Amino acid sequence: EGKMLTKWLQAARTKLGGIDVADVAQMQTESYLKRMSELGRKAKLRTPVYTGLSENVLSTATKLIAMKWVESSRQSMRNRFNDHGILMRSKLKTLTSQIEEEDDWFYGAEFRIEGVNLLKESSDLHNEFSLCSQR
Repeated sequence: EGKMLTKWLQAARTKLGGIDVADVAQMQTESYLKRMSELGRKAKLRTPVYTGLSENVLSTATKLIAMKWVESSRQSMRNRFNDHGILMRSKLKTLTSQIEEEDDWFYGAEFRIEGVNLLKESSDLHNEFSLCSQR
């Protein structure tokens, strides 16, 4: 079997003009490594180098702008978190209102009770979060 494959490979090479597969693979590998090396060099050129930045380089205005931006970002995250919680609580309330005690044979009483408890706990956490964020 190995001898047959070797003969077939030799015949294919001869038909293709004597191209050695190993040489082609070597050329492709070298070409790939060269492209990757060039990409690495280009990436290094694009990367800014910050050396020797001291505290005195930033002006007071720059610090205030940065602090305002950070606070704005934090507030945005709080708002998104709060909006997501409101949406999840409304979905949970809708679902728990659709499951009635008559359906306990299908869903199970513990499933319905767990949903009601989860809704109560989420409302308590929301109220607690609202009180903390108002301070």
